[in-house]
Amino acid sequence: MGVSRGVSERSACGHDVGMTTAATHASRYRTYRTIGIVLIVLGAVLIPFFGLGLLVLLPGIFVLASARGQLKTAAMLDAANFEPFAFDRPLDVVGESNYAKHIRAIYTATGSDPARAHTALLVHDKGNKRDSNAVIVLIPHAGTARPVGYLPRATAAAAYPLVAAAASRGKTPTVAAMIGEPFVADDGHELQQVRIYTTA
Repeated sequence: MGVSRGVSERSACGHDVGMTTAATHASRYRTYRTIGIVLIVLGAVLIPFFGLGLLVLLPGIFVLASARGQLKTAAMLDAANFEPFAFDRPLDVVGESNYAKHIRAIYTATGSDPARAHTALLVHDKGNKRDSNAVIVLIPHAGTARPVGYLPRATAAAAYPLVAAAASRGKTPTVAAMIGEPFVADDGHELQQVRIYTTA
């Protein structure tokens, strides 16, 4: 599976979805930051009162750290930072059975239309212990980015350097994705296939 840096256009729904989710996380960042700062200041004031100050200070530090995470996620989901990514042919994601609930929620909320194109994000899964090159596929939905599967291992090995390079520039690689109709697998579970492709 060949990959390249960019393509000529994005899927039609990409910008609105990206802006909505980015705004959600940016709002959470401001809220968490305010709460964190208030708790830290209050904790510092209460330090003389034995352990009471620490009981307030430590949660404040935790909330402030969470705020930084929200800011990072907001940047990732900001449509202004999207960078179209190219494959040489359509590609089925793998591991989608682990994310069946997310996939069904997205599919149902967007009209249960297998022909609908979704904007999907490609993100390096840094915490993946099985594959250091793992690239997870996310679809923005309900204010956050929902995982729907991974690039196959061989494809991820080729795509990872480009995904990482885009991230280092503050960009989020994007592709189009389609969610297939539900089907019953051999083990009796209901699944849906997610296929990604270049928007060209």
